[in-house]
Amino acid sequence: MDLKITPTKSISKKLLSISAIITAVIISISLYFSFTANQQKIARVVEQFSLNEIVATGTIIPLHQHWLSAKSVGQVEQVFVNAGDNVNIGDPVAKLANPQLESERATLQIEANILAAEFLGKQLDLENSDLNMQQQLSDLKSELRLNTMKLEAETSLAHKGIISQYDLARVTEKRQQLQFKVENEAQRYHSFIRNKEAQMQAQKAKKEGVSSKLQAKTEQVNNLLITAKMSGVVQSIDLTLGQTIQLGDEIAVIAKMSPLHAKISVAQNIIAQVFPDMPVDIFIGEHIVKAKVDAISPSVKNGAVEVNVVLPKILPKETKTFATIKAVLYPTKKQQKLWLEQGDQFPEGELQVSVIDTTGKITDKTIKLGQFSHGKREVVSGLTLNDQILFKQKNNGI
Repeated sequence: MDLKITPTKSISKKLLSISAIITAVIISISLYFSFTANQQKIARVVEQFSLNEIVATGTIIPLHQHWLSAKSVGQVEQVFVNAGDNVNIGDPVAKLANPQLESERATLQIEANILAAEFLGKQLDLENSDLNMQQQLSDLKSELRLNTMKLEAETSLAHKGIISQYDLARVTEKRQQLQFKVENEAQRYHSFIRNKEAQMQAQKAKKEGVSSKLQAKTEQVNNLLITAKMSGVVQSIDLTLGQTIQLGDEIAVIAKMSPLHAKISVAQNIIAQVFPDMPVDIFIGEHIVKAKVDAISPSVKNGAVEVNVVLPKILPKETKTFATIKAVLYPTKKQQKLWLEQGDQFPEGELQVSVIDTTGKITDKTIKLGQFSHGKREVVSGLTLNDQILFKQKNNGI
């Protein structure tokens, strides 16, 4: 049996109402999007200062370093410090052992002691001889003076006829003999003095020769104990016990941590923009250290120029010497630029726009826009500060 269903008037009216509502909604949505698409937006011209940054890399280096080298030959017996340790002047760094060197020094010390004793003994003997000869010469001179006085008296008596000429001749002869003895003794004494000085000079030279050798050998032995020659931080030390060290071998590098400086490499084609006292930001860990350019190298190496930057005395704890760092150099003068807000709505290059100036006047202009950065478009020409541009919102950016 077939059933036939016929819609009633009530159902028909409901369907018509629903259809009307849907049509109204569609029309409203279309009108909304049409209005939105044609709605005028405003973009404002703003001012922004920018810096011509020069980004470079470099290395933190101590301004004062000392390369500690071996002054004696030996084998490493003790190592007192490690890399990173703080040391003061005179602190022991390492000790070398050299038994042969110490034995040679002991032998020279004995020889030097013997020569010193011989020198002193020789000096005493010659001084005694000197005193004896001086005494003998003095006695002869005294006797000669007495004999001279006697001769003068005898001569006076002979003139008066009191004594004979024979007696006077005997006194005269004796005085001549004494005069001869005095002259001979004086010559012998002067010869002795010259000989004494020569002997002492030879003995002294021999003693000083051994003493000089002993001093040099003692210095070599003392240099077996290697000490810090400046206060600072041990930058590097690479020694093992028993290692043989030759004269001049590098033992350690000690550096003063303050002041430090940074060596920065700047490309040759932009080095002309760098100048002394130019501000520099040095990035150390999460810290930014403010510094200034100190000097610029006149030479070029691998297409780059070395720039020296002196760092402040107070630095972050993370500061490490010889570590690679980032540096940003800034010119002292800032560059003023105009930027257009909502820059993603405008293409780069020339375009026609409606501009509202500061008086509210609307003018059609040809403007030129440049690079896009941080949501803004650079104004190259055609706009001034606080100008506003009318534009239609785009659904997608640049």
